[in-house]
Amino acid sequence: MIAYFLLLTVTSVLGAPTDQSHSALEQFKNIIRTQVTTLWHTVDKNGDGRFEASDMHHIFDDYDANHDHSVTKHEFVSRFAHNEPELNIIGEGLFLEFDMNQDGAITVSDLDLYYQKIDSNNNGHVEKEEFVHYFTEIFTILYVIQLNQTTVAPGGR
Repeated sequence: MIAYFLLLTVTSVLGAPTDQSHSALEQFKNIIRTQVTTLWHTVDKNGDGRFEASDMHHIFDDYDANHDHSVTKHEFVSRFAHNEPELNIIGEGLFLEFDMNQDGAITVSDLDLYYQKIDSNNNGHVEKEEFVHYFTEIFTILYVIQLNQTTVAPGGR
């Protein structure tokens, strides 16, 4: 439902007059903020304001459907977009982000490298500000890609 609203909102930005464009852009930003905030609250289970490497591993366990210590693209996208197939493109983009060595599967070593990538100040911890900054950028990019994929007519432009 959120993805559908997002697509409608951004679509209205593309063709709307200036006043409506500003409003639609603000709605889009609010949706991204809400998604990132929801993700933060999901991963910061102990409420200490940090996203620890162990939190990455808990997420990994949730996505490893067959418990083989490797998350395939199918497992990841299926889990990510389980009730909203319109999120498949976003799930695929996130999978590519997490699969740091680009071998077609997410493993613990990928997660460790990914965690280091998010830790922009290199202090060994991902604070809320780092997390919000990183995921705001990545969600914005992926939502725009999703929008582009769903608005392009068959056969291209």
